[in-house]
Amino acid sequence: MGGQGSGRKSVKGEAIKCLLNVQTEIIDLIYSGFDSNRSREELKTMAREIFNRIKVTLEEIERL
Repeated sequence: MGGQGSGRKSVKGEAIKCLLNVQTEIIDLIYSGFDSNRSREELKTMAREIFNRIKVTLEEIERL
């Protein structure tokens, strides 16, 4: 039940994927956001978008 190859998603696996995606988004914000000539508002928008994606992913993990 729920073992390897069963097609069932592992909560731990999904959580790890979520955290890796968050890490990638934050690294992108740091290097292509803060180190650029973007305005403060653009950076806030980028951060809000990351926050919203995190929120959606956490809700998906809660459903597993």
